[in-house]
Amino acid sequence: MLTREMICPGRCQQVTTRTAELEEEYSRVIALYRTLQDKKAELEFSWLEYPYPETIQQLMDVGVSTQRVVDSARYIMDYSRTYGLNIDFESLFIREPDSPSTLP
Repeated sequence: MLTREMICPGRCQQVTTRTAELEEEYSRVIALYRTLQDKKAELEFSWLEYPYPETIQQLMDVGVSTQRVVDSARYIMDYSRTYGLNIDFESLFIREPDSPSTLP
């Protein structure tokens, strides 16, 4: 399902229809997702030991960042489907070390 207008590859030089480049970008986004999940766990643990208001703000910030990363991953998937690019995103997602089995 498209949540925003797809960028036409012909109108923007930074947009690609090369499968390898989209796979690389998707893997980069998943690595960011994993990093944010690690940070979230660290902050949650910190909150249990020292419940500072700053920690709650940091958790909220990580939550917002995580949602942006998830939106980016979904955009890459939607874009690829829209332009008929055959990319196995599930395989790429699972291939990333320590990735959860699915995106939220």
